Amino acid sequence: MDQIAATHRNGGQIEPLLRLVTDRLDAPMGMVTLHGGESRPPHILAALNMPDSLRAAITSSIDDDLGAQRNDNGIEWPRAALCDGTGLARLSFSCRTAPSHAIVLTACRAGQDPNGWDENLRTQLSDWVDPFLALLCQAEREAAQRELLARAIDRCDFGLVLLDSDSVPWFTNARAQRLLDAGDGIRRAGHAISASDFDDAVRLQTAIRHDNGSGDRFRVLLLHRARARPLIAVVTSLGSPPDLFSEPTLALYMIDPDRESRAMVDALCRAHGLTATEAALAAHLAEGATVEDAASRMHIQTQTARAYLKQVFAKTGTHRQAELVRSILSGLVHIG
Repeated sequence: MDQIAATHRNGGQIEPLLRLVTDRLDAPMGMVTLHGGESRPPHILAALNMPDSLRAAITSSIDDDLGAQRNDNGIEWPRAALCDGTGLARLSFSCRTAPSHAIVLTACRAGQDPNGWDENLRTQLSDWVDPFLALLCQAEREAAQRELLARAIDRCDFGLVLLDSDSVPWFTNARAQRLLDAGDGIRRAGHAISASDFDDAVRLQTAIRHDNGSGDRFRVLLLHRARARPLIAVVTSLGSPPDLFSEPTLALYMIDPDRESRAMVDALCRAHGLTATEAALAAHLAEGATVEDAASRMHIQTQTARAYLKQVFAKTGTHRQAELVRSILSGLVHIG
């Protein structure tokens, strides 16, 4: 049954550690768990030779220990214990990251003596397992933060690709991924990315390779598409990270002019206090319609539309149609 089930981001580091510790302790079973206090269920990061029911029992036992205070000697962990109803003794190594948060590595073996583990071996293992767990916990936290950052970027109305000077991407948000999958305007070229049109591809590579890495300039390109208006692409340097071996990172922003933005326009109009009719007029204008075209689409007279437009100007603090459209569009997407 020798299997490890991983439900986490850093299995490449956790699994070898779990196997090494269980082998040294001559324990056929083990697990690594992440605990977040009473209000949050623990996460099983990795488990070795343990069925689900056994995982649940041991995790509950660990939670009980985490809720207890330090013992009389002031020693935190490793802690040995029996797991009720399992016939197993466990030895747990823990790294607390907060009063109620911890990452725990537990080894299990059959037996009714929780103190039957070799004391010298326990101490030796603790000296390097504890720091390793601290590093793993930090890695989990940073991975979670990166995941949240990616989600935040995906809420924005543009595609974003972070890439090196060879056009190889190392981060792509969901909107950019959809554009790459479509392969119209922007596409994959082996491990790198390129424009679909040959001339656009040359201009894109020139913009990427000739960037000075200072992070104080950008280039705007149009990436032509066969089935839609060109993508608007912005290439800018983010500068070099504080890493001796890292190259400058470039950001490629992509805006699809054919994207559906009405929902965001409506939300922005509501924020300005526009009525439904005023918001509809503003949305038509933002999409490129004239006042006459907007009036026709809304089935109202042009003079009525102009009266609504004056109200829109007053509520948005604008004075001309171009200024209104610029205000709306800048509220939807801003790169700078």
